[in-house]
Amino acid sequence: MRDKRRKAPGISLSAAGRHTRLAPGHAGAGKAGTPFWRRTGRHSGPRKAPLWSALSSLLLLWLGVGGTVFAVITGFDLPVGRGAVALSCAAVPAVVWFLALPLRAARLLRLPALLLGAALLASAGENALRGAVLTAQNITQAYHAYFPAVPVWFSDVPMTLENRSLTIFFCAYAAILAGLLGAALLWQRSALFSVALTVPPFCLPLVVTQAAAPVPQLMCLLFWTLLLLTHALRRSSPAQAGRVTWGLLAPALALLLGLQIFLPDRDFIRPSWAGRMQRDVIALVQGNTPSALPWRASSGGGLRLETAGPRVYTGRTVLRVECGIDGVFYLRGASAGDYTGRAWKDCSLGAVQLAAEGTEPAPHPLQLPALNLWALGGEGEQMTVTSVGDGTDLCYLPYYPLDVPGMTYVSDGSVTHDLDTQSWTTEFYGEYWLASVPPDEQEWTEQRIHLELPLLPELEQPERFYREAVYREYTALPADTAQAMQALAARAGIRTDGGTEETVRQVAQYIGSAARYSLDTPVQPRDEDFVLHFLTQSRQGYCVHFASAAAVMLRALDIPARYVSGYVAVVQGGRADVPDSAAHAWVEYYLDGFGWLPLEATPGFARETSVLPEALLSGEGVPENGESNAASRDTASSETEGRKEQGADPAVNGPDRAPGTERSEEEPGGARPDTSGPAAAGADSWQLPVQALWLLALPALAAAVWLRRRLVLARRARRMQGPARSRAALDTWVYLERLCRGAAPPPARLRELAEKAKFSNHVLTPEELGALTEYAGQCAARREKESGPLRRFWEKWILCLY
Repeated sequence: MRDKRRKAPGISLSAAGRHTRLAPGHAGAGKAGTPFWRRTGRHSGPRKAPLWSALSSLLLLWLGVGGTVFAVITGFDLPVGRGAVALSCAAVPAVVWFLALPLRAARLLRLPALLLGAALLASAGENALRGAVLTAQNITQAYHAYFPAVPVWFSDVPMTLENRSLTIFFCAYAAILAGLLGAALLWQRSALFSVALTVPPFCLPLVVTQAAAPVPQLMCLLFWTLLLLTHALRRSSPAQAGRVTWGLLAPALALLLGLQIFLPDRDFIRPSWAGRMQRDVIALVQGNTPSALPWRASSGGGLRLETAGPRVYTGRTVLRVECGIDGVFYLRGASAGDYTGRAWKDCSLGAVQLAAEGTEPAPHPLQLPALNLWALGGEGEQMTVTSVGDGTDLCYLPYYPLDVPGMTYVSDGSVTHDLDTQSWTTEFYGEYWLASVPPDEQEWTEQRIHLELPLLPELEQPERFYREAVYREYTALPADTAQAMQALAARAGIRTDGGTEETVRQVAQYIGSAARYSLDTPVQPRDEDFVLHFLTQSRQGYCVHFASAAAVMLRALDIPARYVSGYVAVVQGGRADVPDSAAHAWVEYYLDGFGWLPLEATPGFARETSVLPEALLSGEGVPENGESNAASRDTASSETEGRKEQGADPAVNGPDRAPGTERSEEEPGGARPDTSGPAAAGADSWQLPVQALWLLALPALAAAVWLRRRLVLARRARRMQGPARSRAALDTWVYLERLCRGAAPPPARLRELAEKAKFSNHVLTPEELGALTEYAGQCAARREKESGPLRRFWEKWILCLY
């Protein structure tokens, strides 16, 4: 009997009426030769979804781009035009989102929009490049304060162009990030790519304990939360993913805001174990990094003063010292002689070798005092310095070195060593100091005896030759700065008719009493002279400020002076471990007929051991209260100093306060608070909830990941075994496509079953659905077995593939 059923054009039915085949010209088949899963899958653009669902993708783009860009800007406090950058972060993602819509107009505009964007980026190339260099400079300066092995990248961009260049760079960065993130979210639907684009920039400031502003933090956390919670749905059902995104927005926002309100940053007290862990980790990294890297930090003494902000220390050991005598030694590293008002730059003298007759090798300016004392029969001492975590190629030397075998004099104030050299030994001939707190008359007289020793005749000519260059280079100042400093000196009653040493002593005493010592000194305005702002407006600072002010005032009074950085080593029992908190800055001034003399201008840093900080004497680094108080940064390279000693600040103590008198924590050089009494117990009780939260953080995160995986697997099982077998077959096929990505495709018979489920009016049998489900299970087991540990972890616990 002939089958009288009417056949639809292009459709062939089997005798059972179950299996179907689509003709190439059928409306459901699309273009000839193109499988339907490729036309509607991840490679053909976003799938059609309601507008409100598509708007959820725009929301994610705004959160990801805006949060990431402003996390970098606010984390490093970069001077950009934030309004222009915010407009770029809002407009460019909207354009990218529109171009990704499955609309004819969007498809026609994609190529012109791409060409226009490329033209705009090309036109902004020079400014964007300058902005990139400035950004790298700020980031490397912040990292150098924590990891000295990171070289500081100094730029020569004029100050007037900084804001414009940085603004254009971050607008360009926002545009590029929006394009890449749009491709990841709207075309590839890849959570891994999206996270890789946003997490590293967000974490850049966190590595050096600098956090972004609350709003960018909130935007990034919202972006990652919504992205990870809806990732599985976004691939299989964009419409449902959009509904879930909008549904999760309010509770996620409320949760994150609650954490900000109930656990604000300013109320957090870092427990001691966290500080110890940080120091141990950084010490481990610093112990291995410098020797493994092909570069070192700059050996010059350049320093951008405008970036000198609050200080923070890790307590890691940077130098080890062995010496035949005990005492306090200032180990000079580098000097800077060109003051611009906003920075110290290397002096233009370069490597000056003095032409001394009859002396082999030719003496260096740093060797002049030692050579004279050696020739007159003086006895020197041996010192060995080993670099264990400094990360630079500088030789840190005591005053005054006779010779350092194998070292290189790169300028008249700096000595470097080879990358393979970690230790150096020198013979030195005593220390001669002028300090803001003068020593007693007897000791001062003993020092004067050495200063009044006659210069050897064979050294007179080279010293005179070098002195001419010193007065030419090391007295130069900007005209406005020189006039203002001369006026300040006149108001302070500083006289210049009593000789160089008397003038130097008056300057040191004035600078030491003109401002308050504080490691929490904020960054000073970029458009003002650093020293003038310090002495006349802020009136607070640390060694960078005091040393800069003293050097500039001495220059204004026609006394050659330069800025010097290094470490203060306290040798006991012939050894000393020098922590990063012992970094310091001071001044050197030139005494005719002798050479460079160090001058301590920072109040509280006297040469006597009795007034040095207890933590420095014991080698324990900075007290822990110093870690929490100095909560931000100082991108002022490594020329910064350790904790101030107790009771040594004349500006705070006054004439009637003894050095051992108790003072409040707010005062500079304050004593470490007692941690054994009731007050300490109260502080610990406030720390317990924070410690409990830290201890619960990792288990809570692990539980959340486990719970999310269980929910995703349960939802997938329900959809693949649902009562609507055709719908279940399509969901199984989508899952099978993901499993077979990068491997052999599914068999043709299973593809035919998927086509039947999608286009046929006939429902699949349980056996046909079972074939799809069974093969998907086999693929999942095979993929899990063949994947490596990291890939298996990512696919199992993050992507929830199996």
